[in-house]
Amino acid sequence: MKTINDFCKQIIFSGNLEDKITPPPEGLIDEPCGSLTLPEKPERSPRISFSDEKTKIPRLEHLNLPENRAISLHHFANHELLAIELFALAILKFQDIEKNIRNSLYKSLLDEQKHFILYLDRLHEFGMDFGERPLNYVFWKQAPKIQTIEKFAAIVGITFEGANLDYATLYKSIFLHFGDEKCAGIMDEIYNDEIMHVKRGLYVI
Repeated sequence: MKTINDFCKQIIFSGNLEDKITPPPEGLIDEPCGSLTLPEKPERSPRISFSDEKTKIPRLEHLNLPENRAISLHHFANHELLAIELFALAILKFQDIEKNIRNSLYKSLLDEQKHFILYLDRLHEFGMDFGERPLNYVFWKQAPKIQTIEKFAAIVGITFEGANLDYATLYKSIFLHFGDEKCAGIMDEIYNDEIMHVKRGLYVI
């Protein structure tokens, strides 16, 4: 693996979770790749495959129970994995955009990996592994609409990331209410990162 494009290809074309969430080696270069056919959906192993099964996130007043906090974090972790894949898709799809914008996409992708790992580590502390519950693909359903970098910024960088600012604030307060400082700390760290993600989206628009 020598380039950022190689790294993003691994995320999209490998079905292994580890290949999607492991940070890249240092020193990757950003050079254009040749013509590339991107899949309708990212590859995923059976353990983490997309599901059309509808599941509900626990109500806020039920987060006093550790198992319900774990279910909520599993839901959020899935969103982070979808974000990882969408940022990789954008980097591969938009080869000719400004270098500073490609660099901002790459930085956000690395943040999304970090967020996923924060959730995953806490899930393990709760005794749950990622993939134990159905994984929706609501974010990826927007992929066909992402035909320009501006549309990507509007859909992912502002709409999805912006919503996460609200959710991170809300769940931080709820987790603190129930005495879970670890979960609250995760939400706080993600909130601070997402502020920059939204700013990057606004810059593109």
